[in-house]
Amino acid sequence: MTTKNSKNLNFVNASGYLFQLKIAAIVNNFSKECTRRQLHLLATEHRWADEETGLEGFIDLVMETGTNGRLVIECKRIKGNGKWVFLVPQKQAQESGASRILWTGKDTKGRPMAAWDGFHHGPDSLTSSFCIVRGSGESDPPYLERIASILIRATESLANEEISFIKERSTPGLRFYFPTIITNANLVVCKYDHEKIDTSTGELDEGDFQSVPMIRFTKSLSSRVGTSFPSRNILVSGLESERTIFVINSDELINILKREWEFRGPDHYKGWPWESSYWTPGNGE
Repeated sequence: MTTKNSKNLNFVNASGYLFQLKIAAIVNNFSKECTRRQLHLLATEHRWADEETGLEGFIDLVMETGTNGRLVIECKRIKGNGKWVFLVPQKQAQESGASRILWTGKDTKGRPMAAWDGFHHGPDSLTSSFCIVRGSGESDPPYLERIASILIRATESLANEEISFIKERSTPGLRFYFPTIITNANLVVCKYDHEKIDTSTGELDEGDFQSVPMIRFTKSLSSRVGTSFPSRNILVSGLESERTIFVINSDELINILKREWEFRGPDHYKGWPWESSYWTPGNGE
């Protein structure tokens, strides 16, 4: 017998699981309708564990997309009319496909490799390193950074698991991982001019605000896997430690998935990482 017990409904609705299940259904239904390219929901609640930090948990969704791509998805529901505001310098407010993502493959001796490197691929979006979330105080650890750091480790754990499949089956090719946060929060970009910031108050006199369907949150974040290229100085070291998290508004999810998650190289990208990389072989050594 079905009943509408308000206390039970409030209890269920207080959880974020319903949002996760809805996103999974949307992705699954869309993947069945999509015949143009590979687009499949591969796993839900996929367990991961990071031996280095002792962290463990469950990846909400793992989705195959594009050319050997994996969307590693964390679903984040925000109550009320929540919004995440991303700061973007006016001079850098140009959509692009620049990302720093994780890839895996094998070297010429068949040994597994993994690295975070710079790529250019669709779909284009703005990029930001700063996100303001209502309710986060100045003394609190940044909200999005906390989520992103755990998602980075979960992504690496999944990649390490799949590397073992490649090794056992001796399958060739590369795989790319896109750490992704899907949220119902309104994603707002604040385009600002440094000259408009008052140094006496640390506040903006004016800003250009607009909602966006997706944004690349790119920042130096802790990870177990490094880059392909050795750092020559602190400037390069800071750049090579950056990781990209794709943040997508849930209402725009289907429109984003319809766009091509494909690479624009090598014609549009000078030197793919595996052509001139510095390798540290993995467990296959």
